[in-house]
Amino acid sequence: MPADGSDFSDIVSKKPWTYGIGPFDFSPMLEVSESYNDNIWFNNIGPNNQGKKSSMLTQVKLGLQLELNYGLNRYALQYGFRSWTWHSSPNDDYLDQFVGTKEHIEFTDRNKVDFIANYIDSHNLRGTYFTAPGLPGSQLNQLATFYEYNAELKYRYGAASAQGNLELITGFSDLNYNPIQGADLTTYNKTRIYLIPGFYYKIMPKTQLLAQVEATWYKYHESSSAAIYDFNLQRYLIGAKWEATAETTGILRLGYMTQQFNSGANGTSGFTGDIGMEWSPLSYSRFNISASRNINPTSGYGTANITNQVSVGWTHDWSSRLSTHLRVGYTNIDNQHVNTTTVNSSNIYSNYINAKVGVEYAVRNWLSVGLNYSYNNLSSSYNVQNYDQNIVMLYFTFNPNAAGQTSAPWTFNF
Repeated sequence: MPADGSDFSDIVSKKPWTYGIGPFDFSPMLEVSESYNDNIWFNNIGPNNQGKKSSMLTQVKLGLQLELNYGLNRYALQYGFRSWTWHSSPNDDYLDQFVGTKEHIEFTDRNKVDFIANYIDSHNLRGTYFTAPGLPGSQLNQLATFYEYNAELKYRYGAASAQGNLELITGFSDLNYNPIQGADLTTYNKTRIYLIPGFYYKIMPKTQLLAQVEATWYKYHESSSAAIYDFNLQRYLIGAKWEATAETTGILRLGYMTQQFNSGANGTSGFTGDIGMEWSPLSYSRFNISASRNINPTSGYGTANITNQVSVGWTHDWSSRLSTHLRVGYTNIDNQHVNTTTVNSSNIYSNYINAKVGVEYAVRNWLSVGLNYSYNNLSSSYNVQNYDQNIVMLYFTFNPNAAGQTSAPWTFNF
């Protein structure tokens, strides 16, 4: 789905400023930004054929983390908010909020547990997801807001030095849209439950082969009107995880996926996989690549969609203070079982292209300033969806090295 260019900077490789409160470490992060967006509703035609809507945007992001380290165990509480103030469209103003916890517990060198849980109060930008052009929600003059609960438990059996390790991951997410006049988005309220057993086998000191089975169940709350969206998904994956040298780290998983709709509609089966890799030919220059193929719930068109994604990025530190970053991404989405009475086609194919380039300067170790330019483009077989968007952002980050630790997962994640 369209990127909004508003994620916290990920600068976890440097030690952030923290303040000791008894046995706890307190890490705050504040970012203030001003940006110009020439297409805030992701719509080239615009409501009532008015054309693109542009606006300046002021954002304030706050992240707070309170962490306790006890031996090898870590416990953390997090809170964050992100304010949106659109200078030319006050109906789109909102305050996203997040509260969460995460723990890492090592009972023995063979038994380790990681747990995360959070609550999110957020919104979809107008013109995305269920308010995209061509959908009933596209006529709304107010935001689609939601609240979401997430929890995940990961258990790992086996010492770090052992040749084999077992892993079990399980979790759930529950999404609920708030009532809104003009469209019933509560139809898309849903719960996701997943279970992922896995096995890791060491073939080199820092390289492991892996095998996993991902089982995911999507259940929509409206048992009558939304039953057509319910489906189960299984992914059977083999691959490798490595840190072969100081220059290269990554994970590769390839396999087969199969989907079953509860309604009896035809599901999809075929190749699936993902890769995430970072290459650092120099200590001050890093390249990364990610790619994936998976099935996701509907975003408004049809009953689900097949998503293919690839992105390439480069970060370069020109000095201890000055760095630049570049990222280019491509996403293809194939929407399944589209209502032909609405769109005149049983499938909608959408191609997203996004690019981002920026520069960041560390004024002090507790203050950085940055400038970003982002370009987003959508080309769809349903051409009412087509749009292009340009965003320029100037931002100031206080305690930037804590941004990756205290940031909240604002992206719509399931």
